[in-house]
Amino acid sequence: MAAGSPALGSGGSNNITSLTPGQFSFVLQGTRLSYQQASNLSGTPSEFSTQLLSHLRPAARGPDPPATLVLKQLGYLVAVAPLSVAAQSAAWHMVGALPGLEMCGAGTDLSGRHGVGLCVDADGEQTEILVNKHTGSVLAIEVRLQRPSAAYPTVSSGSLILSITFTGA
Repeated sequence: MAAGSPALGSGGSNNITSLTPGQFSFVLQGTRLSYQQASNLSGTPSEFSTQLLSHLRPAARGPDPPATLVLKQLGYLVAVAPLSVAAQSAAWHMVGALPGLEMCGAGTDLSGRHGVGLCVDADGEQTEILVNKHTGSVLAIEVRLQRPSAAYPTVSSGSLILSITFTGA
């Protein structure tokens, strides 16, 4: 096998990854949020916000996580976590209260599905959650580079640097 050309397996959609208990987290960055903790998140917007931010603060460079990280995390939670209806509502309230949140128009995820984008810009990156306007489900989370960055020296502005597509939506 040549360098840079690892075997990728059959490429089928039936790949299974097993994790030992306690490894999986519903938080992309920060401290672990287990299935039980996710299912017990508060349905009260202020309590939900406090709980989520306590998990994200370790990943922040300052006292508060950037709005881009919070939006990415909220999109992920709404898409895959076992949230109660009240906690989902609290998550959407938190999305709506994010500083700098904008409607970024119609978009298409990597699976070709259409939705409406909610975006936040910070630190030279734009984070977008693409939402199915009919069902309210999160289709994708995307991050684009807004300006040249030392973290991505060969990547041009406007490039997609992260995409998570939720195919069950």
